Amino acid sequence: MIVYTSGTTGNPKGVMITYENIKTNMEGVRAVDLVNETDVILAMLPYHHIMPLCFTLILPIYMGVPIVLLTEISSASLLKTLQENRVTVILGVPRVWEMLDKAIMIKINESPLAKFMFKMAEKINSMTIRKMLFSKVHKQFGGHIRLMVSGGAKIDKNILEDFRTMGFCAIQGYGMTETAPIIAFNVPGRERSDSAGEVIPNVEVKIADDGEILVKGKNVMKGYYNNEKATEEAFDKDGWFHTGDLGRMDGKYLIIIGRKKEMIVLPNGKNIDPNDIENEIIKNTDLIKEIAVTEYKEQLLAIIYPDFQQIEAKKIVNIKDAIKWEVIDKYNVTAPNYKKIHDIKIVKEELPKTRIGKIRRFMLKDLIEDKDDVIEQKEEKRLL
Repeated sequence: MIVYTSGTTGNPKGVMITYENIKTNMEGVRAVDLVNETDVILAMLPYHHIMPLCFTLILPIYMGVPIVLLTEISSASLLKTLQENRVTVILGVPRVWEMLDKAIMIKINESPLAKFMFKMAEKINSMTIRKMLFSKVHKQFGGHIRLMVSGGAKIDKNILEDFRTMGFCAIQGYGMTETAPIIAFNVPGRERSDSAGEVIPNVEVKIADDGEILVKGKNVMKGYYNNEKATEEAFDKDGWFHTGDLGRMDGKYLIIIGRKKEMIVLPNGKNIDPNDIENEIIKNTDLIKEIAVTEYKEQLLAIIYPDFQQIEAKKIVNIKDAIKWEVIDKYNVTAPNYKKIHDIKIVKEELPKTRIGKIRRFMLKDLIEDKDDVIEQKEEKRLL
């Protein structure tokens, strides 16, 4: 079959996936009992993306377990579906988990008792006790969730730790369209929040001298459809597939550093993963709906799509100044000099993203320079 890449750093490419590629992944998942015959899997992501296609369609059919389709992407629809269908396994992209974590943590921080319980749960190793302390949250999620899986992009480890503190088994994996898709994942019971997990059976991983993750195995694609040049560039003379991601091995665990093409290299030689800064900023505010950090004129710039409902509710007139003073300046106080944000641009529309929510970073420069998309201060009052 041919599945297209998401196109975060360039135009999508058609990836030729073979039966052997898929079979290798399914056998790898089954070998460690990631999913078992008693599970019910929720499908809420589009099947044209390799991760939900394999994990929430092909895998359940291979394992003989039920699939529950989410018909509407909203918090209310999600919780209703979980409660009515005894779902045990949820697969989501980081954006989904960020949204849920943020909503839950806001409620926890509003209640002194819940806040105390959360702090106490952080010091308790027993998942059973954690689950008891946050039984109301588990009930909202249907009461049967056994596994929460994040994939599709790197996730902030603090989000996974928040869910674990509440008694959920929350893990992440790592893969890509070209590897059909799994390269590594965390096995429940020996998971690490800072890691993409252990490399699956029948797959080899090595780290190149420049830090790029290289992969070889039966899961690796046949090539790019009608694109011999891209196929040749993706493999070296020894048959290793170049993922374009940077990482390192810590024992048997694969640690993802960032996407090679997304890394920002400043004139002082510092390498920055913009995702780390974005996660740090957005988790501490309700004024920002989306943020992308990029390099512009040799400095870091943040492109921000505000949460206009919150802006209006708080009767904020000068959006740029409010976000700068209340959010960016607070971040800059504790950030290292090379990670400080020097300017921000407020935009009227959502940031360009793939269907599963990853920012199309190659389009950001045009967005900065497009005066029709950027909100000038004189426009702010008219937009509210």
